[in-house]
Formats: sequence, C-alpha cells, structure tokens
Amino acid sequence: MSANQVVLENKTEPIPQSAVESLARTLLPQMQAFFESEQGKQALKEWHEERERHS
Repeated sequence: MSANQVVLENKTEPIPQSAVESLARTLLPQMQAFFESEQGKQALKEWHEERERHS
C-alpha cells in the first residue's frame, strides 16, 4: 500500500430496535408537522419537480 492510500473500515454495531423506535417517535411528529406546513408543502413540490427533471 502506498503512503497516500487510506484504508477505511466500517465498524458498526447493530442498532437496537428500541433505539430505532425511540428515534421514530421523536422525529415523526416533527416531520409530519413540517410537511403539513406551507414551507414543507413547497419543499416537497420542489423535490418532486427536481426528481422529474432528472428521471
């Protein structure tokens, strides 16, 4: 291996289901509120339009 090469190792631990559920319970209401707001509706519309342009 040369001196300018970097080796990255992916050392991840499984995420406990309870942590996933806790995160979902925290984020979901905030995400729902955002996408129900005018700002969120506009952001979603722009995202859809961008996807259509690139598909």
